[in-house]
Amino acid sequence: NGLQNIKSPLYQDLRNIGASVTRAQSSLHHMDEKAYTELTILCTADRPLSLNQLAQKLGQAAGIRRVQIDNH
Repeated sequence: NGLQNIKSPLYQDLRNIGASVTRAQSSLHHMDEKAYTELTILCTADRPLSLNQLAQKLGQAAGIRRVQIDNH
């Protein structure tokens, strides 16, 4: 289950901005002999702007190349 794979600090960040996660998944990809993680989180949030800031924060984390957070 993708939700169980979310690291605790990330889950806490999502809760702090009032996000309710409906689905989350991560996948490992290889490009030019380098591995990177793609993280997709589907959720609803009270403050979509905070979701954008969280996506930027995650995108700067080592090893995470692309972060997509969809607000439904």
